[in-house]
Amino acid sequence: MTAMKVPGTIGYPVIGDKSMEFLRNPSSFIQSRIEQHSSRIFQCRFLNNPTIFVCSAQGVKTLLSQDMIEDIEHGYKSILHRLYGDNIVFENGLDSIELHHCLTNCFKDVENYTETVTLLCEPLLSSLHSRSAPVPVYSEFKKLMTRLCLKLFLDIEGEEASDEVTELATQHWHG
Repeated sequence: MTAMKVPGTIGYPVIGDKSMEFLRNPSSFIQSRIEQHSSRIFQCRFLNNPTIFVCSAQGVKTLLSQDMIEDIEHGYKSILHRLYGDNIVFENGLDSIELHHCLTNCFKDVENYTETVTLLCEPLLSSLHSRSAPVPVYSEFKKLMTRLCLKLFLDIEGEEASDEVTELATQHWHG
């Protein structure tokens, strides 16, 4: 694999840090850097550490690919582990290969999710105005988000499955 020069600059410690700018408005920060560098991958100093931002689904897929394991183990891990700690990106072995493969399926264009989001959100949102009783917003949206996450990330459908997962998660967190 050939090394590429990542656009941007990591600046000087403390005075070159861009964390506050990022935290004020992450979307604007990312968009302005993409336009400035004409690249969806750029570097800057974030949380006072040299950081590479990967702002494309294809870039993340590449980062999670089998081809990158050696680079992650010997390069990225030593630099980024302090910032991100233990996580799937830095794992290796057979389990990590399977998990990386599962994760790459999550990085699709947003258009691929529109139909699913609409199908799950439409019934709740269209029924809110016609209810005569107060709407328990927290519990309704918790149910909706659980169903949405199960469908998008695990391809599990149905209210029954959602209720079962919610019950198991509640038992797990509350003992």
